[in-house]
Amino acid sequence: MMAFEGPVRWVVASPWEELLSSLATSFLCATELELYNQEVRLIGLKIIPIPEYKRPVRVVTLSPITVYRTLLTPGGKKKTYYYSPFEREFCELLVQNLVRKVRAFQGQEVQEEGEVRPIRVKKRHEHVILYKGTVIKAWSGVYELDLPEDLFRMAFSAGLGAKNSQGFGCIGPWSPASQRRKT
Repeated sequence: MMAFEGPVRWVVASPWEELLSSLATSFLCATELELYNQEVRLIGLKIIPIPEYKRPVRVVTLSPITVYRTLLTPGGKKKTYYYSPFEREFCELLVQNLVRKVRAFQGQEVQEEGEVRPIRVKKRHEHVILYKGTVIKAWSGVYELDLPEDLFRMAFSAGLGAKNSQGFGCIGPWSPASQRRKT
């Protein structure tokens, strides 16, 4: 169940601009909106473009990033291992995930290059979330992206890491003001 009061900011990101346009049009044309069985009133809609490309760039998580692998135990059972930003594989898997997203969405080959580095991430930025009966470990904080332009654009439009369609991995440009709000 989800319940909320007062102003709520909802961020929707997608590499598919037609989806975003259709969603925005639907919101603007609706007389009533319902979100999680609650009536909501739209008081504003803002389209935020992907930031100007540069390397490197600092980003802040708008929702925590999850990175994992499903492994087999010696007994043959599947086990999900969630990586932390303090493990080398966390950043490697983020880049590999972005490459797969670009290949799937654009149908083009891209080089697996670039880096994602935790900048302001501490143990307190770890989130353990129960989602539909499954425990998910995810991380918020500030990260530095040093990515080719295709991967940079995909990171902002589709998110970092796994489970983006469930709301994980949404990022925005970092600024000192955004850091004060997140701590």
